[in-house]
Amino acid sequence: MQIRTQQIQVLGDSTSARFLDRLVELVSGGEPPEDEPALRKTCQELMKRAEAYGLTTEFEVAAFVACGVMFSMDFDSRSDLPYQKILTEPDVEPRLKAAQLAMAIEQAEQEESAAEN
Repeated sequence: MQIRTQQIQVLGDSTSARFLDRLVELVSGGEPPEDEPALRKTCQELMKRAEAYGLTTEFEVAAFVACGVMFSMDFDSRSDLPYQKILTEPDVEPRLKAAQLAMAIEQAEQEESAAEN
């Protein structure tokens, strides 16, 4: 059996599309987003930027995208937020950087919940 390059590309595109679907669902809280095309575009842009930081696994990319949606598209370049330092820290594994991003999201959600109560 021989697999052609075109077939591999189609499989990769399909996988990427399913991952994007899951990201949109994640950042919209499982609810249908008001402007899904805009949210999909935002997620795609953030996915590309995550790769520039060496974040490549689904967990790593999802953490980055979630931060971008939650804190602002430029969260990774703002010096008033800790994310730029986290993402550019030398000799830190991408998975640890993503875990730190995920913890920041969790902390922000807890603070938001506490403020509402």
